[in-house]
Amino acid sequence: MEEINQNQVKGRVLQIFKYLQALDQLRNPVIRDFQLQPWSLWIKDLPNYPTIMIGKFEDTLTEAVEDSDLSSAYVLKVGRPTLTDAPPPPQNYYSILKDTWMKPELPVRFNLEKVAKSEDGQELTDDFVLQQYLDNSAFVEWYERRNLWAKQEIPARQAMDAYNKLYEIYARLERESEQYELILGDGLLNWNHPTGLIRHPILLMRLKLEFDPSVPVFSLTESEQPVELYTSLFRSVPEVTGTVMNSLNEELEQKPFHPLGGQETEEFLKWLVAQLSPYGQVLQVGDKPIQAESPWIIREPMIFMRKRSLGFSKAVEEIIKDIPESDELPGFLENVVGVDHDILPLESNEPVRCIDPNGEDEDILLSKPANSEQLQIADRLNRYSAVLVQGPPGTGKTHTIANLIGHFLAQGKSILVTSHTSKALSVLHEKIVAPLQPLCLSVLTDDSRKQLESTVDAITERLANSNADQLEQEALVLQKDRIDILKKLRETRQKLLQARSDEYRPVVIAGEEYDPAQAARQVYELRESANWIPSPVRLSAILPLSARELEKLYHTNTTLTYEDEKELGYSLPDPEQLISPHEFENLVANFLTLSGEDLALGKEYWLPSSGLNSEPLESQLIELQATVKVIQSASNWQLSLLEAGMLGEEYQSPWQNLITQIERTCTTSVNSKEALLEYNPLVPDQGLHQEAEAVVEEIIEHLKDGGSLNFFTLITKGNWKTLINLSQVNGKPPSRPEHFAALKVLLDLRNNRTRLLERWERQVTVLQGPKPADLGLEPEYSCRQFVAFITESLEWYRKRWAPLVEKLQSAGFQWQAFYEKTKVQLGNYGELRRLEEAVSHELSQLVTFQAKRLALIQLETQIDQLKSMIERSQGSSAHVSQELLTAIQALQAPRYREAYQRLVDLKESALDLELRKELLARLEKAAPVWATEIFQRKGQHGQGSLPGNPAEAWLWRQFVDELDDRAKKSMEELLNQITYLSKQLRDKTALLVEKKAWAAQVRRTTVRQRQALNGWKQLMHRIGKGTGKRAPGFRMEARKLMPICQSAVPVWIMPLSRVVENFNPRTNRFDVVIIDEASQADVLALAALYMGKQVIVVGDNEQVSPSAVGQKQEETDKLIDEHLVGIPNAKLYDGLFSIYDLAGTTFQPICLREHFRCVTPIIQFSNYLSYQGKIKPLRDESTVKVRPHTVAYRVQDGTSYKKVNVNEAQAVASLIIACTEQPEYQDASMGVISLVGEEQAGTIDRLLQQYLSAEDYKKRKIQCGNPAQFQGDERDIIFLSLVDASAGESPLNKRGEGANEMFKKRYNVAASRARDQLWVVYSLDPENDLKPGDLRGELIKHAQDPQAIIKMLDTAEKESESEFEKQVLFRLRQASYSVHPQWKVGGYRIDMVVESGGQRVALECDGDKWHTEENLAEDMARQAILERLGWRFIRIRGSEYFRDPEGAMQKIFERLTYFEMSPEGIGAESNSLETEGDDLKARVIRRADTIRRLWQGEDLESVSEPVSEPVIDDGVRRQEGLAQDNKAKQFQSVMLINNGESSCPYDFTPLEKVDAELAKYTSAQKTEVSQYIPVHLLYCPMCKKAYINNSVTSHFIRLAVIKYLTILPYTLELSKDN
Repeated sequence: MEEINQNQVKGRVLQIFKYLQALDQLRNPVIRDFQLQPWSLWIKDLPNYPTIMIGKFEDTLTEAVEDSDLSSAYVLKVGRPTLTDAPPPPQNYYSILKDTWMKPELPVRFNLEKVAKSEDGQELTDDFVLQQYLDNSAFVEWYERRNLWAKQEIPARQAMDAYNKLYEIYARLERESEQYELILGDGLLNWNHPTGLIRHPILLMRLKLEFDPSVPVFSLTESEQPVELYTSLFRSVPEVTGTVMNSLNEELEQKPFHPLGGQETEEFLKWLVAQLSPYGQVLQVGDKPIQAESPWIIREPMIFMRKRSLGFSKAVEEIIKDIPESDELPGFLENVVGVDHDILPLESNEPVRCIDPNGEDEDILLSKPANSEQLQIADRLNRYSAVLVQGPPGTGKTHTIANLIGHFLAQGKSILVTSHTSKALSVLHEKIVAPLQPLCLSVLTDDSRKQLESTVDAITERLANSNADQLEQEALVLQKDRIDILKKLRETRQKLLQARSDEYRPVVIAGEEYDPAQAARQVYELRESANWIPSPVRLSAILPLSARELEKLYHTNTTLTYEDEKELGYSLPDPEQLISPHEFENLVANFLTLSGEDLALGKEYWLPSSGLNSEPLESQLIELQATVKVIQSASNWQLSLLEAGMLGEEYQSPWQNLITQIERTCTTSVNSKEALLEYNPLVPDQGLHQEAEAVVEEIIEHLKDGGSLNFFTLITKGNWKTLINLSQVNGKPPSRPEHFAALKVLLDLRNNRTRLLERWERQVTVLQGPKPADLGLEPEYSCRQFVAFITESLEWYRKRWAPLVEKLQSAGFQWQAFYEKTKVQLGNYGELRRLEEAVSHELSQLVTFQAKRLALIQLETQIDQLKSMIERSQGSSAHVSQELLTAIQALQAPRYREAYQRLVDLKESALDLELRKELLARLEKAAPVWATEIFQRKGQHGQGSLPGNPAEAWLWRQFVDELDDRAKKSMEELLNQITYLSKQLRDKTALLVEKKAWAAQVRRTTVRQRQALNGWKQLMHRIGKGTGKRAPGFRMEARKLMPICQSAVPVWIMPLSRVVENFNPRTNRFDVVIIDEASQADVLALAALYMGKQVIVVGDNEQVSPSAVGQKQEETDKLIDEHLVGIPNAKLYDGLFSIYDLAGTTFQPICLREHFRCVTPIIQFSNYLSYQGKIKPLRDESTVKVRPHTVAYRVQDGTSYKKVNVNEAQAVASLIIACTEQPEYQDASMGVISLVGEEQAGTIDRLLQQYLSAEDYKKRKIQCGNPAQFQGDERDIIFLSLVDASAGESPLNKRGEGANEMFKKRYNVAASRARDQLWVVYSLDPENDLKPGDLRGELIKHAQDPQAIIKMLDTAEKESESEFEKQVLFRLRQASYSVHPQWKVGGYRIDMVVESGGQRVALECDGDKWHTEENLAEDMARQAILERLGWRFIRIRGSEYFRDPEGAMQKIFERLTYFEMSPEGIGAESNSLETEGDDLKARVIRRADTIRRLWQGEDLESVSEPVSEPVIDDGVRRQEGLAQDNKAKQFQSVMLINNGESSCPYDFTPLEKVDAELAKYTSAQKTEVSQYIPVHLLYCPMCKKAYINNSVTSHFIRLAVIKYLTILPYTLELSKDN
């Protein structure tokens, strides 16, 4: 497509809508004369008769009382009057009277030729003869009664005419409600204007036509639409400006004047006509206007029918205004005008994403059963602005749209669903899931108030009680649950696929493949010789042991005793881990020795929880004794040190200070070395010894401050001089600062040594320690040698003694308690002496006894551990283990030695067992039960040799277990689970959609919208019945709120005509617009599509397209040339171009193929004619009672004149009435389609209105029309009238496809409307009157033999060819079942179908060579579709069948019994479905023939053949109708069952004989026959009773029916008058 800018796009779209505006004006010119309306009725012309009631309307709008009923609830009511016959004349006057006496509107007329001439020869006239007969009293009496009757009957007949006319209008509106509407008009404007005559009511009100068949009565009531002015009249009147029209409309909006109102309405009309012209007047009937050319209005209310076309002109006008102002145009329109707006290429196969064939998706929420096409539509709309959907007849378009609505609502979108007709939308609302229906408003008729109120009530209530956050949270939970369910469902489907593929997947064993069926056969053949290996075995595994290894394994059965193997089979304790018998003997001896001693001494000082054994305790005692020996050998000064360390820091402080002084002196000594060596200072001890240090410091300070030691200084400092003279540095007196510093070092060292020696003497020597003199010249270094001794002695208590005591206490010894009881030592160092004494003597004995006690405990523990070691071993149950335990418990060393030796022996003899176990372990991995049986030496597996050929037996067992394992995957259970999960998924999806949709609604609804909804609701409540004085005002206020309320409703469902009436394209926009039956909608439907951001176009180019009736093509071409220059495909925008065609030029369609409406014999005509067999009929016709499904009915002597074939019309009408009387047609809806024009349909409709009861007419949804009027609609039974008749000897002109395939499309639509039965009624001889290829002939042939086309479409049908299917088929037929192989269902095929009693069950054979593993997924999708449509499936596995044919078939027979399928020939006699259908057809045709005879005036008694009547629940059948022509009398026939004696010529069986005969039959047979047996009764004109037809083939059935029908004995007789 070309690239153009946005302004150019707008220009092109504007071109299209200006063209549409011109086209609409061309098609629908303003009707200025009411006589040009399709139909009209003056109120004044209605007769004054009780069945006709005209409403009264109060126009006073002040001082209103809400509950007053001054106004009528209806505009007009017309009931059906009761007509009477004229009183019959005297018998002798019959021949001379013409039949005018029977017609009330005509005078009495005579057959003058039969009247005797007068004697005077006067000319005979009707008046003359009448005067003559008036002399006869009998004639006079009759004549007066007849005239009185005529006077009373004329208004009744006029009322009947009005009733019949409304009946016709009602039928027309039922089939064409989207095109026409009824209007009440008043204020007849007459204006001889230069632009043309205007003669039309100007004050208009839309009406609703309702029908109550129970009365019957037609009611015309006001619609919800406001009173309107017919302003379109003035489009071409220049005097009437837009300002004038606006003022008139504003006045009407302020005060809705009723057309039937009184003075106020008249005043409004006067004001209105004055606005048109200064000379305008409101005149009374008969008055003349002031000027002939001036407008004048008279008050003559009328009812007329008009086309619904005004809405389109208004909508297109608003769109033209909106386009230049719009920021963004709908993408669909941009595509149409040639802009590449996200469109899908026509040639694209769209491999975008994988579409689930089951219609399930994580993101697309379809709450009803769905298919892949529905997913594809939703998915494509997620990516594109428009989607085109082709929906052939009956392919579930409504279901698809309902599903999509739920998905869109869950996305928070607003939706408009529209269609050319309301029929296509009639059931859409109820198809939407119930929780979402309140969000969807369906406006299909003028009476939508109830549903609107219901919608508003539901929305306001839900809004008041809903929280968006909570709904969204719940939706999140539901979404997660839904995803989980979808995952499980797909997993289950995968399991089912796997289960089915098992029948085709080879059995693989040790890398070799075997066909499952062949494996099953081998299992059957070797079942005796190779079945010795027990199950289970590991599937696909190779034989785990060689034949040689298996021989060795079986040989070990004899080399090892069972007892040995049993013992060795335990996990015996290791002898190496047990104590030897010698060690056990010593242990027992020690234990017995210690346990015999008295060990109670000192026990009180030991805590019970003491955990040390004896050896560590004894070592502690030794350590303690060694520690206290220090006390024994210590000197006094060491004892002092020990005592100070024991007594604490305050006692240790002097010794610590001594150590400090020693260290300080040593430091001073070391630091003095260098000065002493360099300067060798000397200071004598005499002289200044005490002051020397101070003097030296003074000199040092003096020199530091810059002083000198000159003469004068020394004179003043005598002591300085003395020091200098007495001291020497290097043999000389000191003179420099460093000399005096060296003297100071010497003096400091001397002083420190003196102080150290003095303290040593006072502190150590006094305690008999070393003397100062013994310390040498450098005493500090001698003293430093004692620092370690002093420190060690001080820390003896803390570091040596205290930890030992704590250790002893931790072993449980109570030291403090013990020490307090020791003997006190007096004198110096008594505490130390006491401590030494306690440890050396008393504690030693206590520790020895405790050690023995601990040793005894250790022995007991060792014994217990030995026992526990054996008990904890996995072999504790072994006999040898038990012996060891017994020996240990009894402390029997010899027995222990014996058991120990047995254990050693078993360990040494386990080599053979290890081999056995190793082989068994390898075998067990692949064949656990086989290994177990060898281990247990069970049966043949306990012998010393192999039972048979292991390779052959292994293969046999592998086959059996593999096939058994595959058979465990029950396809029935998986199918049931899939059904359950699918329902769960739908339920969850529906609930999720509900939550998301209502959450979006709560979020979307503004406060203003809530107020409008509640306000409108209250106003509707105040309006009530609508008859109160204030009701018009309330309606006006409600209409003001309606635009706001409209925006609060997210889904609207309405035909196109109502869309353009109710919505303004400038203000009303929708996220998605869906147009159904788009192939019928012409390009004016673009007005509705303009309102959608996205568009779904649903239609079918093979069905009826717009016909453009009355449109001149040359004028249309001029408009195209004028307006559509540069528009792609401009020439196609004529009246024949549909919206579907328009979308088809740009978009690739998604085609719906699954057909659900018609049974296969009906739809296959359309399938062959228009769809090349692509439609897949999926409806199960076995559930339909009405048969045959197609009937070709030939009418003799039919003639066609002006598109009406009277004989054919009477045939159709009589056949319909006959059908309504048969029980098989109970509640069946019916329709008639004329294949030539509408006139034939109208004729048939009038016959039905005349002869079919009003209740039946409405109950059966009778509709008569042409194919276009039926498009989008359906009925259970459809009658097609071909209308055409033979024109002579030559064949008729061939009716082929026609221009633009017009005839082909009509026949396609007509032949696809019937669900259950299609009657083709024709007056032609197909062989002689029609040429080959004529559509009429093809349709007739199809009705005669529908199987011909079915066979043509199914050329591949064939009998079963696989051996598997042949065997199953043979066994089923051998069991007397009716079986059909290769059964065709639309585009699908079933292996075989079992039939019984009109029911069918599908039987599928899995595993034969004709099926492949690759197409299983497709086959599963096929089965899912068929099951959704009601098909029941039974599956049989080939692997199961070939292993055990009898057992497999027995399961099949059980399933067939479960499905209530019986073999043919078993049970009571019954006619086949075909026979029953032929019988029903014959009954209908016979009864229709009788009905037509009655219409032609034959008396009931003159009918030569019995009248066939149906059986009704209460045994009574009543029929009402009117006789034809001059009789006009009502009659009824009551059909009864007689239970008494009778002389009736028809066969009759008294009840006593019935009971006796029934006793001969079984209860099962009685149960079977009691279900339902279609039987007709025979009417006897002699005794006026109805009897059972004795021609029923089964005597038993006949008796049973008599018995059933005579439960309630009816004995009513027919009235003699009737």
